[in-house]
Amino acid sequence: MAKAGYWLVWVGMIATLLAGCGCRSSSKEFLWSFQTDRPMFLAGPSQAWTPRIDGDTVFFCGGYLWNQASKLFALNLQDGHVKWEYSVGSCEASPILSGQSVLVFSSRLHGQQYFVQSLNKSSGQMQWKHQFDSRIAEPLLIGDYVYCSAQAGIVRVKISSGEVQSFDLPGYATSGRQAIWLTGTAESALFGYGKLVWTWKQEQELPQPSVPLGGLAGLPSSVGTDGRTLVLGDRKGSLLAFDLQNGELRWSFQWNQVLSMPLIVDGKLYINVWNGNYMLKAMDLTTGAELWAHPDGWFETPYYESGRIYNAGRYAGGPAALSVLDAKTGNVEAQFISPDEIIAGPVLGDGIILFGTIRGTLNAVPFK
Repeated sequence: MAKAGYWLVWVGMIATLLAGCGCRSSSKEFLWSFQTDRPMFLAGPSQAWTPRIDGDTVFFCGGYLWNQASKLFALNLQDGHVKWEYSVGSCEASPILSGQSVLVFSSRLHGQQYFVQSLNKSSGQMQWKHQFDSRIAEPLLIGDYVYCSAQAGIVRVKISSGEVQSFDLPGYATSGRQAIWLTGTAESALFGYGKLVWTWKQEQELPQPSVPLGGLAGLPSSVGTDGRTLVLGDRKGSLLAFDLQNGELRWSFQWNQVLSMPLIVDGKLYINVWNGNYMLKAMDLTTGAELWAHPDGWFETPYYESGRIYNAGRYAGGPAALSVLDAKTGNVEAQFISPDEIIAGPVLGDGIILFGTIRGTLNAVPFK
């Protein structure tokens, strides 16, 4: 082959490798983009968990999990400037904010060690740390406690002290390993498996049995409540709504797949599903009646603020997109195209929409 031919081959190979390095320039629609570290060549997916906003600070956990390089970042909301960063290995959940503390959930040695750590919001200094023998998931903030599902029950961590309580669900070890679900209100955690339900209020030393469900929960992967109605989305595509007062099934729907956690606001439920195509559904929480449907959606939980729904999608099968919709009508008010698949967010703070991508990038879009 001529020298010119070799040169063209090398140029092509370098261009192909660089395409995965996360060196993409920001869209003109973005206020700023923050890129976590990732290998320049042949990199796989990065981590990006839904960020949390506190005043002018964004707390974001992300990075390249394959080399255990993920970190918790404190960023300036207006320009993405790093205030501090803390190495965690691999992020396991979005951070939790409480008072002057930020809780980070992480693992090391590729899932052999799991941790919850409390850091000072302002400085990033560690306040306490607790290691678990197995994975804990779906952290839920209620008062001074964080509740998490664990291997055979529920773990409760007191934020102010780091004190840990564990509750093994009675009968779970012989239940055939049905899926444990966890949700809650501002006053108490609500959890269970099969038909069984427990509540655990902040002031209670131990959880209390509640009214059992009138039907099996199945294999829930999506769960939410307003305190009166419990919604469980099954991995096989069913969505069930139970009356928590008597355990009766209020209504049910069946799709190919329930994609996201439900968002429950003002007696309405918003959820992403797949039924031959991606859809965002708006439903009446009491009756299950469909209010409207948007022909796009994704796996991230919708976000609500000031009469608008913010939702990630696939943009009719093309590039990823973020849609802003009227919560009452479903009418699209704005759309922003993402250069990469959205795996975190969206959330809104001070007129800025934040969402994370599969390259470990956090993007900020101005929107009023």
